[in-house]
Amino acid sequence: MFYVKSIAYLLGMNICFIGAALMVKANLGTGTWTAFFAGLEHQFGLTIGFWYGFIQFILIFVNAWLFKRKPSLSPVLPLVLEALLFDFWLEIVFQSFTMGGHLFIEKVAVFVLGLALTSLGVAIYMTVGFPNAPRDDLFLAISQRFHKSIRFAQTSISFVATSSALLLGGPVFIGTFISLCFYGQLIQFWTLLSSKTWRKLSHTLA
Repeated sequence: MFYVKSIAYLLGMNICFIGAALMVKANLGTGTWTAFFAGLEHQFGLTIGFWYGFIQFILIFVNAWLFKRKPSLSPVLPLVLEALLFDFWLEIVFQSFTMGGHLFIEKVAVFVLGLALTSLGVAIYMTVGFPNAPRDDLFLAISQRFHKSIRFAQTSISFVATSSALLLGGPVFIGTFISLCFYGQLIQFWTLLSSKTWRKLSHTLA
């Protein structure tokens, strides 16, 4: 069962960052978090992947406070893995992919596909029970601490990330606001579906 969980975990992460890369390449503004990290890159240099990892390291301690527990090192592995995968898909695999000359509707289609894949990937790798990256633990921590839905917690975080991205000069455009409105709802939808599928699979393999 451990190997099945590992495969699902890695599959979910890769799906997530394929989607994130497509959202960036759609050239309609990025997702809320990515816009924030891109704003940091714009202001201070280094790569989006670096800022992705650095900010999430800080979130380890924020999450510990929200969960009312001691900071854990368990999120470090997914943090590093996600930062590497983000740079791999964005800076290597999709490096030459551009939509500068494409129709607006085509850009929207690619962005929406990326948003759907990103939220699906998050739901898959969170379902298997391995450590989550701090970014994902953050909305779970807020949801539990303040007794709010995942959708509410994710949307609130996205609003803060978008506001910060605007201040930093990140790529905030129509796609960012699409993400702000629908990302939390998509994660909640995919999480329910993924949980049901995982329970059936676990029962079959037991």
